[in-house]
Amino acid sequence: MVTTGVSLGRKRRNLTVLALVVATMTTATFWLAASGVLALPQAVTPSGTAANGILATFTPLSSTVTVPKGQGAELVNGVLLGKVTVAAGFASRLRVDFAWLDPKDAGAVLNNPNAWMTFGLYYPIHLGSCTGSGEPASSQTMTDGATTLCAAPNTQGSGPLTYNGHLTVNTTMLSGSILETATDPASPPACGSTGSAWCAPSGVGLGLNQNVFYVTSSINTPGGISPAQQSQLTTLSFYIGARTI
Repeated sequence: MVTTGVSLGRKRRNLTVLALVVATMTTATFWLAASGVLALPQAVTPSGTAANGILATFTPLSSTVTVPKGQGAELVNGVLLGKVTVAAGFASRLRVDFAWLDPKDAGAVLNNPNAWMTFGLYYPIHLGSCTGSGEPASSQTMTDGATTLCAAPNTQGSGPLTYNGHLTVNTTMLSGSILETATDPASPPACGSTGSAWCAPSGVGLGLNQNVFYVTSSINTPGGISPAQQSQLTTLSFYIGARTI
């Protein structure tokens, strides 16, 4: 396994994300039919991996995500932290790890001693904003570069402190993991203007036989999600790592 660290530079609002990238070395051992001699393991590189053999890469992003509110309106629902680009058909073999690195800053950001943060994994289903019509519940609109897309939550994601596909962290429980579990298409179709199934959006840097899913976070309080608070997530520091399981 090869790992490397990636962090965003400090801007007006600083989001620090450390990213793990995972090199694949899927092996197969077999007996030579004629001689019965055990052959050495052979490396198998799936189609869609990077030229250096990387199976999945995490790229930090920073923008708000919204949900449809009816009559063309949208409600801020959290922040897009980054995306995982993965060889097509391999997303369900990934575990995404999270850790909150600066809980000492909780008071200045969460503004509520009972507040918590959730992290979720979302897969693209069509280009353009979510409308709420024919889309999985809780789908979110997000922007990757110049591309606006609608993405659906992986509600089947599992792991410690994970419920309905979303991981909860707070000042006493700072870390956890989500198993992706959702099966991405081995032959990803291009995203259209409507849809409800995993697709490959144009304009987000995908190569041949690659899929992408997105990592979002939101600040939650006992009274619900506070739209005005969500941008404050960009002042906190997180560790996010994608690795094979």
